[in-house]
This record gives sequence, C-alpha cells and structure tokens, in this order.
Amino acid sequence: DLALLRHLATHPAAFTPAVSLMQSAISALETSPVPVIAAVHGACLGAGLDLVTACDIRVSDASASFSAAEVTLGVVPDLGTLQRLPGLVGAGRAR
Repeated sequence: DLALLRHLATHPAAFTPAVSLMQSAISALETSPVPVIAAVHGACLGAGLDLVTACDIRVSDASASFSAAEVTLGVVPDLGTLQRLPGLVGAGRAR
C-alpha cells in the first residue's frame, strides 16, 4: 500500500516494527500446521511472491508470471522470498 510506504519513508522508527509484522504474517503461512495452497492467475509480484513462496503448494495457470522486481530496483525483498526461492526452484534459477 502506497500510503504505508509513504508513512514508513517519513517515520523511520516505524519501519522495523512494520517489516517484522509483515514477516511474521508471511511466516505464519510457512509454519501453519495445515497445508496452505496458493492459486496464481496473472502477475505475481512483490508481496504476492512473498506469499506464494511461503505456501506448501502453488498452482498457476498459463497466464501466471512471477517476478522479484524489487531486486532490479535495488530494494531487497524483506519478507523471505530470497531465502525461500532457491529451495523451491534451485539456486541457479533463483539467480
């Protein structure tokens, strides 16, 4: 949400707690005692990619595309994608 990003940019002290909360939410999917399934239709970017990498099963149709666009912008994805992706697709494809 752009309003949240603006707020975090102007209130640096709020950044770490906000990221920690988002990391906890995504990690809750990964540590859930029940299987978590993600269905992807269309573009899967940013937090959407963070979310699907934390799921147990990912299903997509032919229109699905996946991108960690933050990397090309010089922003590090903080919610676990870079840690989870090599385990899902292999180190060579994750690079």
